[in-house]
Amino acid sequence: MRRFSALFLLILPFAAAQTVTTTDAAGETVVENITEDVNGIPTTIILQTLAAGAALTQTVTTTDAAGDTLIEVVTGDGLGDSVTQTIQTIPAAQVGNQGPVGQPGPTGQPGAPTPFTFTTTDANGATQQVVATFTPSFPATVSPVQTFQATVLDYSAYTASYVTGAAAAAANQQNQNGALQQSAGWWGLSLSTFIGAAGGIVLLLGV
Repeated sequence: MRRFSALFLLILPFAAAQTVTTTDAAGETVVENITEDVNGIPTTIILQTLAAGAALTQTVTTTDAAGDTLIEVVTGDGLGDSVTQTIQTIPAAQVGNQGPVGQPGPTGQPGAPTPFTFTTTDANGATQQVVATFTPSFPATVSPVQTFQATVLDYSAYTASYVTGAAAAAANQQNQNGALQQSAGWWGLSLSTFIGAAGGIVLLLGV
């Protein structure tokens, strides 16, 4: 058992995914699928546990007519015949689902855990799909509800309102300029009258 563990640890870094068989402390045969997640961390999934004394011949990986990957265990029935049992079926990759990460499934609500599928290969080069779940650690983004209302004007109505507004602004500016000019004229006349009166008083006092 220790030799098998040492051998397993030796070949683990060189295999992205593989199906192995081992024996636990109770003498049961355990069929395991070893993969790496998107972070490169090895993950072991137990596919089947066979009772002690079962004649395990081999574990094989095949592909059926639909392109699905089948993981099968071939055992002996004690009469010299082989019995094949499918322990896992991995669906074929969907068209357009390229790359290590597949299209995520429906979440149901914002911020909920999102299942996704990533594709890897086993030691024999066969394609395998592994399902994982992404759980966000940040709060869900909630879109604000718009409560205002507006009206879209036709182009002619927009230009008419713009011309009317520009004309009103020009007329207002002209009125302001006229008022300033008129005010300046009155101030000039008043100042001239004051200066003339002051000059007359000075002359009278000087006399």
